[in-house]
Amino acid sequence: MGNSKSLPICSFEEVQEEIKSNNESFFINTLHESCQHCLIPGTLKAHEEEKKVNSLLSSKYKSKTKVVVYGKNNRDQTVYKKYTQFIKLGITHVKIYAGGMFEWLLLQEVYGDKLFPTTGNEHDLLMFK
Repeated sequence: MGNSKSLPICSFEEVQEEIKSNNESFFINTLHESCQHCLIPGTLKAHEEEKKVNSLLSSKYKSKTKVVVYGKNNRDQTVYKKYTQFIKLGITHVKIYAGGMFEWLLLQEVYGDKLFPTTGNEHDLLMFK
């Protein structure tokens, strides 16, 4: 109904598949600097993002590289802002993992870190609520 465009949201299963695949995809997070110790594998840390994006913009693979953007939780609006920035730069294969670190860490708590790996440990899951 209407002319609204739906956003490309991906599930945790799709995130797991991207982690397993060895293609030219990477993850971008919108978490605060103090939360960069515990990320989904393949995520660029905040200080690495600009260099990678600039490199991608000058690459012929700009339109083929997959990017997954995630934030703190399903209410984190910074994810949508970051998604829009990528689209405006011409990077078109961008998806949003709406569950964010909160969902990922809850799933890790239930199913283990083999299925839901992270780059570090975080015991205070509510920090991402």
